[in-house]
Amino acid sequence: MSAPCVFLFCHKHLGLEISRDNIVNWHIKVCHNALDVIAERLKSYLNQEEILHADETTYRGIQSDKAKTYYWLFSTGKHSLKPIVYYHHSESRSGDIPKAFLEDFSGYLHCDGYTGYNSVTNVKLVHCLAHARRYFFEAIPKNSKNETLPAVSAVKMIDLWFKLEKEWASLSPENRQKAREDYLKPLMTNFYEWLGTFTAVPKSKLDKAVQYALKHRAGFEQVLEDGRLELSNNLTLLRE
Repeated sequence: MSAPCVFLFCHKHLGLEISRDNIVNWHIKVCHNALDVIAERLKSYLNQEEILHADETTYRGIQSDKAKTYYWLFSTGKHSLKPIVYYHHSESRSGDIPKAFLEDFSGYLHCDGYTGYNSVTNVKLVHCLAHARRYFFEAIPKNSKNETLPAVSAVKMIDLWFKLEKEWASLSPENRQKAREDYLKPLMTNFYEWLGTFTAVPKSKLDKAVQYALKHRAGFEQVLEDGRLELSNNLTLLRE
């Protein structure tokens, strides 16, 4: 039995006329008074980190006039000594939301290609390679067994990068950065040179994948700067 139901049950036996709405509102008020201070402290700690992850997802609020409202997720990186996962509610997906939340943050921000994150100042955006892989994967025709298709080749190239990352998982950040410089960087350079060797049909799924990869190249290559960074933003998916 939930706490409001227990309270409702007890007060009826005492002859007190208290509505369920009032009881629920009291619970909300208590949570605000007790937890808002903690939430602000956690937000402060997040802004002091050097590496963060961010993502947002939609849901429908019962008492909202909007078809979509949002939960924004902000979390520390994999190697943080103070792991924090913070869920921030908003009725907007505007870039003003992460800009305001991360107003004191200056570091690396893992995120997808959503343009709203461009509003965050004093950060280096680290874009998610899993998104780039997904676009190429979706460009592969269903039931196709043609291994020579550009989309198939692109997926295989990116899969190799993730395979190497798994092999380097036990390395120190310094050694991982060196391994990326020695092995991953040439592979990335080769990948982008290869993208220029064919022409995708305009507005096709393959064209969309190629344009996405080209547009966010700088964000993908940020992982070469610091061994603590991740190739994907999948850490947020595990926390949503």
